[in-house]
Amino acid sequence: MNSQQYERGFLPSKDPASQFTLYPQLEVVNEWGRQLPELLLRQDFREQASTWAIPHWPDPNIHDENIAELRLYYLRLAFIASGYINQVGQPACKKLPPNISQPLIAACEILGRPSILSYDGYVLYNWRRLDNNKPIELANIETLQNFVTFNDEHWFIVVHVAIEALAGEMMNSILNLDVSEPSDINHCLHIIETTLHKQIEIFRRIPEHMSPQLYFDLFRPYISFLQEISYEGKMPERLNYRGETGAQSSLLPMLTAFLKVPHAESALTQHLNDMCNYMPIQHRHIIKSIENMSSIKSLASTVLFNRVLEAMAQFREQHFSWAKNDIVQKTTDHQDTGETSYYQWLTQLIDETRAFKIKQSSVRHNSLDFIVGDISELNVQAIVRSASRNVYKGRGSSEKIFSRAGPQLQQACRDIGRIEIGSAVITEGFNLSCDVVIHTAPPHYSGGDHWGCQSLMQLKDCYENAIKVAIKHNIDSLAFVSLGTGGNQFPHLMAAQQALEVLIKYQGEFQNLIVCLASPSSLKIWLKAYEQLHIRHAA
Repeated sequence: MNSQQYERGFLPSKDPASQFTLYPQLEVVNEWGRQLPELLLRQDFREQASTWAIPHWPDPNIHDENIAELRLYYLRLAFIASGYINQVGQPACKKLPPNISQPLIAACEILGRPSILSYDGYVLYNWRRLDNNKPIELANIETLQNFVTFNDEHWFIVVHVAIEALAGEMMNSILNLDVSEPSDINHCLHIIETTLHKQIEIFRRIPEHMSPQLYFDLFRPYISFLQEISYEGKMPERLNYRGETGAQSSLLPMLTAFLKVPHAESALTQHLNDMCNYMPIQHRHIIKSIENMSSIKSLASTVLFNRVLEAMAQFREQHFSWAKNDIVQKTTDHQDTGETSYYQWLTQLIDETRAFKIKQSSVRHNSLDFIVGDISELNVQAIVRSASRNVYKGRGSSEKIFSRAGPQLQQACRDIGRIEIGSAVITEGFNLSCDVVIHTAPPHYSGGDHWGCQSLMQLKDCYENAIKVAIKHNIDSLAFVSLGTGGNQFPHLMAAQQALEVLIKYQGEFQNLIVCLASPSSLKIWLKAYEQLHIRHAA
């Protein structure tokens, strides 16, 4: 599979067409589409539209040169058809006249899809860039087609386009993945998690320029499902179609297939499977090929695998929250535009996604190890570094950690700001072999009875708080540097004794708990402190 064509995720590999250059005889369809929002305000729209001489799509074959214009033709006609049936403020309509229905049916047969406006036409093909030299992002895209004259619908659509545009790196990472290589798997999971959080941030922006009431009253009706509609002409039987809905996006189905998230068989999962029929054929094939990939769960980092599942659940929760606030409060009908009982549906998907997380083993281990080496190279889930209060890069082992992690770690630390002495915070590991980095701020050793005692207690807090952060994030392999013994000037033996009081207390919580030391001389000091502690406890 050539993943290069998916650099934009499920958006078209080339920008959508906005005019018919190959087939100029179809430009009249473009003109009707552009006028549609104003025409739908007229009582005589249906009467007028039923007389339009709509030209049929002229080429029965799809090829690279005409696919964009075929999608534009489908988009315009599908909007016109949904506008005709669902015209707001007019009596219910159960018949789509043949001058609209038959060209639409013929075009959709070529595309291999149902003859109704779906997510692909409403979102994936419905945009253009304002500046072709700039990326596909909110500030640089506008819609080709709307149902209403208000900007709210435009904003609703371009938010979804911007979300889809972020998926390219994630999609290519999955399609090119060596599922037998743990480091590649974990890198892929990191890309997925980062992408999902960016998408969630964009999703949260919908209320900025969209009135929930206007959505519910004026343009949601146009994207609703069709029941018992007669497409007049060659198909006299009445048809039922799912309306446009985000459930027809291929993003989360792709991730569900990749992670092998199981969903209990029910009417809802059958409905979800039916939604795939409204996706473009190419998208269905991609999802099927990903379903056939081997499971990565046994080779993946527990932390990263669980974080991706959590991000998927949070994405669905954002959708659920938006639906509850903007729809449930306005109607007792809990079906979405795709004819889904979304209240029950989304709850089930969220719960089952979280339930698939890798569970912590109940087996306790007593494996506290001391090694000499470079902590930035260790194959563990998390490493703990000694940080200043501003969490910036330091010297020694910290400098190596930041060098290997790349500039993203420095930016993540800047975003955290200042932390308290003895506290601990967590960031991603970025280009490191570990999943995450835990940063803790040791005190400076000040000596003396009172101040020395306080410094030692704060040093113990560093170890304890770092371990608590690790436990909270389901980490089972953790490595520490020797905290406080560099520029913080703690006597090495004294610092090791304080650390071991904490490490021995918590060693049963981890499969691997490591102290990574810079030199053989440091190792001797820690082993001496470990022996003294055991003698004292045995006495």
